[in-house]
Amino acid sequence: MQFPANFTASKVNLEALEEFLHYASNDRCRIAMEFRDKSCFLKPMPQILHRYHAALVISHSSRYPVPDCRQTGDFLYYRFHGPGKMFASSYTERALFRWAREMESFLAKKRDVYAFFNNDSGGYAPQNAKSLAEKIVSS
Repeated sequence: MQFPANFTASKVNLEALEEFLHYASNDRCRIAMEFRDKSCFLKPMPQILHRYHAALVISHSSRYPVPDCRQTGDFLYYRFHGPGKMFASSYTERALFRWAREMESFLAKKRDVYAFFNNDSGGYAPQNAKSLAEKIVSS
């Protein structure tokens, strides 16, 4: 689930999100939430996600902050929007190598890791995804 940039970790939003997760969380589906506002990366938002095993999406772009908290659920979900121009820039091999090392640390703990490239303007996404997959040595 992707939230708009004006969605903050206000008291009302936190309560509504917890209520939603209480009813929506189950063993049959996984929930990943992508926030844009940095207030959503601070307590108590990650604590709420952790309580319901929902993933905090690690979203990377030049426009929005990247969360420091890496794991709230029993899986990880990365979204790559481009390091420079949003949706239209390619990741360097060095940057992909760093992301691969981070992902390997979670894979070593038997955590599922998903990565989605949304930097598709110019056709960068398929090549970046292929390059990242080649760099991950643990599985």
